[in-house]
Amino acid sequence: MTNEFPGKLGSGQTSASARDQNGSNFDALQRAVAGENDGRTVFVDFDHTLLLANSSEKFLDSARPRIIFAPLLKLLGALQPWRIAGSNGKFVWRELIRFMIVLLLAPWTLILFKNRARRVFASHLNHRLDDVLKTVDPKQIIIVSFGFRFVIEAMIKGTRYEQARVIAPSLLDMARYRRLGKIKMLADLGIEPDPTRDILVTDSAEDDADLLAQTRFPIVIQWPENDTTGALEGAYVPLFYTAKIKRTPSFLIKQVFLEEVLLVIVAFSVFASAFSLSLMVGIGALMTAFLLVYEVGYAENDRVGFHTEENPKLTKNFFRFRGYQLEPYAWIWATLASIIGIWAFDDATNLVALDRLHLSGLGMGVLGHAALVMVWMGVLAASRISFYVFNHVPLRARVFAYFPLHTIKYFGLAALLPLHFVCFALLAAQIVRTWSIYAVRRSGGDVDFVASQSVRLFIFILMIVLLTAAIGPGPVLGIWQTWVLIAFCIARAAPEAWKKLIRRPNSDDNDLGEPQHGL
Repeated sequence: MTNEFPGKLGSGQTSASARDQNGSNFDALQRAVAGENDGRTVFVDFDHTLLLANSSEKFLDSARPRIIFAPLLKLLGALQPWRIAGSNGKFVWRELIRFMIVLLLAPWTLILFKNRARRVFASHLNHRLDDVLKTVDPKQIIIVSFGFRFVIEAMIKGTRYEQARVIAPSLLDMARYRRLGKIKMLADLGIEPDPTRDILVTDSAEDDADLLAQTRFPIVIQWPENDTTGALEGAYVPLFYTAKIKRTPSFLIKQVFLEEVLLVIVAFSVFASAFSLSLMVGIGALMTAFLLVYEVGYAENDRVGFHTEENPKLTKNFFRFRGYQLEPYAWIWATLASIIGIWAFDDATNLVALDRLHLSGLGMGVLGHAALVMVWMGVLAASRISFYVFNHVPLRARVFAYFPLHTIKYFGLAALLPLHFVCFALLAAQIVRTWSIYAVRRSGGDVDFVASQSVRLFIFILMIVLLTAAIGPGPVLGIWQTWVLIAFCIARAAPEAWKKLIRRPNSDDNDLGEPQHGL
């Protein structure tokens, strides 16, 4: 017998036609349920159908402490280890891998979820579908799902759906049944759908294709009230705002870490008498702490712009994560990163820092390290204040507020470590580079034309020439570090000059004048 209600939405449908199709399928569901009750079975998908959410995500959302598991889940999402299993690896392995890691590291999640499972089900129950199913004996309902059985059973406990049969995989057979499909999962339990009378309601024509083909009334409805929020999605994750809301992951890696942070590491280490890997690691950790506080300013910049500007430059994710909270978590992580950074420095570096602050009397013990951490936290506080001022002054004045903000960003580490005059020139040229884009944009100019890497190169060479004229060629041109830095600036400027001055792609600069592309 052919399906009476195929219910699959066409890929070319508009939003309006999709809504019409969903409405038509809901009407078909009501007619099918109201028809003759001749011992038929009503198969009901669980995730995004009876539950207007994903049961696995709601379970993982119970993982505690959030400060650990939110970044861990984000990291798994970025690495996507399930990709090694092929094109279908995400569907087959993603939830299982995430579950196994969380249960291995935090088995108490089972208890935490059990205590809230019924509340989660009540708050995400599909009331429209529930109203239709109230006319059906729960014993004629089979909840068939690719979600985990123990999660679903915990959620429906104490409700009328507890009397329904739940067919869903365990941890051990999740991957197998996701490969083989729901018909196989049912067959292994001796259940065979009747294509002459049974009903299926689901949200996915793709995932449930085999079961849809074996029921008389195969009804696909994508519910507009559906909650697609991921596990711990609203929990604070270090640098998540920069990577996913304000910018992109590639911006964070290429522009922030491989450009700005790398530049500061080079500037404060290449001339250091106690140059070592530990020095570079320590500087990297301190700059990471800086970035954690800096992105609080990013979020504030977006929110102030949303309320005060006619055409604020906001990403789609800004509206998705409107309630994303950074403080006080950003400061907690920044403090930890600062402690790691100071701890990573060797004794010689810490002694240099204490001498610069006239605090060498504190010694190299806990007091000395604590003093250096407190000084660096003071630099972070100064940065936060400067960003606050930048965000709240009139737009025309932001060109002037830009300089103290970026001066702290690139020279803040000078509170702890010495800076050679050649590297001072390099960082000053970097400030002019980023400021040039922002100034041109705020004045209504063509930011496409600003080859900012070339601006940094020219300013750096100009300052090298001036330094050479002032103190002689020996201390400036007679050292290999100067030529390495010049070569670095040339290597960075050449490809951007080609792209911006010759190919001229569309600009994608941000509100703070920090280039997105041409890196």
